[in-house]
Amino acid sequence: MELYAPNRAIGFIKEGQNVGLRFDAFPYEKFGVQEGTVISISQSTLSPQELKSRDQTIRNDTETLYRIIVQLKKPTINIYGSEYAYRVGMSAIADIQVETRQLYEWLLGPVTRIQGKLE
Repeated sequence: MELYAPNRAIGFIKEGQNVGLRFDAFPYEKFGVQEGTVISISQSTLSPQELKSRDQTIRNDTETLYRIIVQLKKPTINIYGSEYAYRVGMSAIADIQVETRQLYEWLLGPVTRIQGKLE
């Protein structure tokens, strides 16, 4: 699957990271978030004009984007006991896990940063 990430979001994305995909055709509230893994990230950006010529569904007219290839964990989705294949051109929202922290680390993060500045 191809994803496109804007310049401002690419900084911490790297190969091997987990991706949660919410397909518009299969509402995640009913069918869950589908899983994948980042396989590759383009080294250079694509201009909005290049993207429009390749894919008419891209809704970005101003920002350059990086192409990210994601390998889905399963090639199909189970809907009420039947397997349905993903189709070319399906739109999805992707959440890429860039960091893993324990809950207490997340909660205490602001306190430890302030403490570090005071020392």
